[in-house]
Amino acid sequence: MTIESEGTYERNTFDLAAGLASIQVGNPEVIVLVGTYGQLAQFVQLANEWHPQLVFGTVSFVDSEAFASALRDIGVTNNNIYVTQVVPDPEDSSDQLVSLYQNALLDYDPSATFGFVSLEGYVVGEFLIKVLDSIDNTLDITRRSFLDTVFSQAVFRVGGLSIGPFSGTAENCTCNQGLHRVITTRIVPAANFTLSEVPENEFRFETCGVNYPSTYQHHWRADKNYFRGIILFYNLPVNTHTSVVKMTCHMLT
Repeated sequence: MTIESEGTYERNTFDLAAGLASIQVGNPEVIVLVGTYGQLAQFVQLANEWHPQLVFGTVSFVDSEAFASALRDIGVTNNNIYVTQVVPDPEDSSDQLVSLYQNALLDYDPSATFGFVSLEGYVVGEFLIKVLDSIDNTLDITRRSFLDTVFSQAVFRVGGLSIGPFSGTAENCTCNQGLHRVITTRIVPAANFTLSEVPENEFRFETCGVNYPSTYQHHWRADKNYFRGIILFYNLPVNTHTSVVKMTCHMLT
C-alpha cells in the first residue's frame, strides 16, 4: 500500500488548512494522523466537512480520552475514527495488569480516573523498576548497566504482560521491540464518545521469535483494493525537515 500524499502542520499551532489542502490531492479514503489531540480534533472537523465518509486513524500518543473529549466539544460525529492502543482497556479490572494499575493509581489518588495514557505510564514505570532491581548489585546503576541488563535478561513481566524479548547487545541489538500486541479502538459518538474495542482489527507483530496462533493475525483490510492509500497528516517540528521514521535499535540505545 502506497502513501498517496502527505500534509503537515507546525507544532504548537492550529495552521491546519495547508496540510488538508496538501492531502486532498490524493482523494483519500483513509487519513492516518500523528499529533496532539487538540490539533487533530480540529483537523478531523475540517476534513469531515470536505469528505464526510473519511476514515481516520491515530495512535495512543494522542491521548485517546482527551482526543475523544475534544471531538465531542467541537461537535464531530464521525463514526470512523480509530485509535490504536498497546495496552488493554484501563477499565477492565478482570485483566491482571489493569487490576494492579488501578490499585496503584487509586492508592496514589483516590479521585483519579483510569485511562490509556496513565496505564502506559504504569507499565513503563514497572518495567524501569524491574530492570533496576535486576542490575547486578556489584555494579553501579548507569546507562550501560541498565542496557546490559535489558538485553541479557531479555524478557520482563509486568502483571500478565510480557515485555520483550530483547536480544543482542546495546551496541548491536537484534531485537528491540518491547510490546507486540496492537489493539484497535473506535471512538463512538453515540455512546458519549467512549472508546470501544474492535477485536477483529487487533494484530500482533511476529518478530524476535514471538509467534501467535492464526486467530491473532492482522485482520485489518489494508490492501490497495480496499483503500486507495494512506494519507499522512502529522505535526512538523519547527526548523526541522519532515520524514517518516522507522523505530530501530538505536531508539533505545
